[in-house]
Amino acid sequence: RVSPDGRSVVYQAMGKLWLKALPDGEPRRLTRQNEHFEMDPTWSRDGRSIAYVTWDDDQLGAIRLVGSRGGNGRVVTPSKGHYRQPDFAPDGRSIVYRKATGGWLRTPLWSTDPGIYRLNLKTKQVSRLLKSGSQPHFGADDETLFYTQGGASLSLMALDIESRRTHTVATSKMGANFRVSPDGSMLAVIEEHNVH
Repeated sequence: RVSPDGRSVVYQAMGKLWLKALPDGEPRRLTRQNEHFEMDPTWSRDGRSIAYVTWDDDQLGAIRLVGSRGGNGRVVTPSKGHYRQPDFAPDGRSIVYRKATGGWLRTPLWSTDPGIYRLNLKTKQVSRLLKSGSQPHFGADDETLFYTQGGASLSLMALDIESRRTHTVATSKMGANFRVSPDGSMLAVIEEHNVH
């Protein structure tokens, strides 16, 4: 993921997170641990923090935060589980993420109630928004959540009303990885191995 100011990129390689100044800086480790795998990094809109997911076969998964200069990440999820795809709300006060289930290669423990969740970073309150979906993220505001349903359609959920109505925004038979721009004016999608 490229930083909001466009000056650096954070990425996962060999199970660790790396930070690199663009365009040709020297990569350096973002965190200082070797106890677990790190993946799915994402920037806060102000560029000060990076949220990411960790995995350890014994301790399971967590979502952690680290400052953009690096250091030791701190766990923000209240319990262990199978977490993926965190994304900051534009105001930086909460994170949305996907909670998955285990099984096959990963333990089936801590697999109840999968779906898309929102975590308030100050109060640590967790709310389940959807029972299914992936790639949750925000566009321009904190009250409109975008997510992928079934891999081939982008939907949105209005978070500022009690009914939490949802509707489909875009569909594509061969599409994947829908992403709304931070200002909410554009949509990127991968379709048949091309980015549109």
